[in-house]
Amino acid sequence: MANRRPMRTARCCFSDAGRRTRSVATTKGDVMVAPINIPEDWDDNGLIMFEEFCDLIRTPQRTVRDWRRRGVGPRWTRFQGVGRLYITVAEARNFLASATVTRAEVRSDG
Repeated sequence: MANRRPMRTARCCFSDAGRRTRSVATTKGDVMVAPINIPEDWDDNGLIMFEEFCDLIRTPQRTVRDWRRRGVGPRWTRFQGVGRLYITVAEARNFLASATVTRAEVRSDG
């Protein structure tokens, strides 16, 4: 038998307690990542802080700040123009839906 590399597995999702775990399965260099979903029970009018959003989408804050500077990504707001940046749950859902590639959109090379 050929020498096989072991598969590493970790999970990423938000539990009821709000704790986050990661979900990545690696085998022979291929990486499969679970899609990022916002829980259905979150109210669309709810607010997510900038830092929470970065954690939710597993993206460094520096990258999301760069998106904001370039005018791409979700629309952010501040209360009375000062303080922390916020996004609504609905805006986060819209952003994730527009950034998600479906199987039909993925081309195969063979």
